[in-house]
Amino acid sequence: MAMYHYNLNTFAEVERRYNDIKPIRGSDNLRPLGDRARKWEHIHKVSANKYVLLDELTAEANDPVWRQPLDEAIKRAPVIWTRNPRTGIEKIRIRNGSGQWNHNQRYSFLQRALPRCMDFHVISGKQYVSNHTTKHYLPKTKWVHKQYYDHYALHSRSYHPSCRFTKNDDGKCLDFERDGKSHEQWVCLTERHKEPVTRTKVSPAKKPYRKGIQNYAEWAWLLKDILHTGEHYDWERSRLIKKQCGATLGDPSEFRAMLLDDGDERRSPVAIYIFSEISNYDWRAQRSLLPDDQKKFMSAFKRKIDDLADFIIKYKDYK
Repeated sequence: MAMYHYNLNTFAEVERRYNDIKPIRGSDNLRPLGDRARKWEHIHKVSANKYVLLDELTAEANDPVWRQPLDEAIKRAPVIWTRNPRTGIEKIRIRNGSGQWNHNQRYSFLQRALPRCMDFHVISGKQYVSNHTTKHYLPKTKWVHKQYYDHYALHSRSYHPSCRFTKNDDGKCLDFERDGKSHEQWVCLTERHKEPVTRTKVSPAKKPYRKGIQNYAEWAWLLKDILHTGEHYDWERSRLIKKQCGATLGDPSEFRAMLLDDGDERRSPVAIYIFSEISNYDWRAQRSLLPDDQKKFMSAFKRKIDDLADFIIKYKDYK
C-alpha cells in the first residue's frame, strides 16, 4: 500500500487529477488520489469550480456515529480548492482535525496534499502550515457534524471539558489565495490564530519559605564537595539515598516542613538527590559535575526545590 505525495499546486492540476482518475468499481464515484488501496484518501468534485481533498471515507448505513456523511465531510475537508470563474483567483482552505486529541491521519495527509510551495509541521504538539518563510498556526477545530454533536450532548458528562464541540463553524482554518492566471505567491487571508502556551508563576505559598530556601541552598553550596561524590552510575547508593529522603520526594508538604527544620535528618540525602538532578556527566572526567559557579549552582538548586515543594503553578494561556 503506497503512500503518495500529491502536492497539487494549481486548480488546473486538481481538475486534471480528478478527470484522470477512474472511479472504484461499484462505488458512488469514489476516486482515490493515489494508491487505490488507500481509497479513503480521495478527491471529490463539488462543482466545476470547487474540489475537496478528503482523508476519510464518508458515512454509509449503520456506520459509527463519528463517520460523516458526504455533505458534512465536504464542509470540514482537510483541503478545499475553489476558483473564481470570472477573475481566475484560486483559493485553498486548510483545516485541522476536530477535537483536541492527536489526528495523525490528518497530519500525514496534509504533509502530502498541500501545494508544493507549502509545508505542514508538527512542533511541540502544535500544527503549522508554512508558506515560503512564514509559519501559520493551524488550530484544531471543535466543529463536528450534527449527528456527532447530538451524540456528544447526550453523553456530555462522560467527556472531558476540553473535548466540548460545536455544531457551527468556529473559523479554525487557514485560507490562502492567489491569482491563478499569473501564478503569484499564495497570500494568507486568515488573521493569525492565537497559540495555546503553558506559562508558569510562583505560588503565593512560597513566601513563608523563602528564607528557609536561601539557607538550605547556601548550606548545600558549602557542603557540596563533601556530599557529592560524582559517581553517576552508583545505582545502589542512589537507591539508598532515595530511601533516606523518605516522603520528601513525593509529598510537597513533607518537603516544605523539611525546609523550615534545620535539624531534619533528611536534609543531607535530599541535597544529595538534588545534586544528582542538577549535575552533568563529563565523559572525559568520567564523573558527574555540579556547576562550579555559585550563582548558577544556587539557581539550579532553587529551581529543583521549587519543583519538589510544588511552588510553581502551571496554567494555560494564549499568545
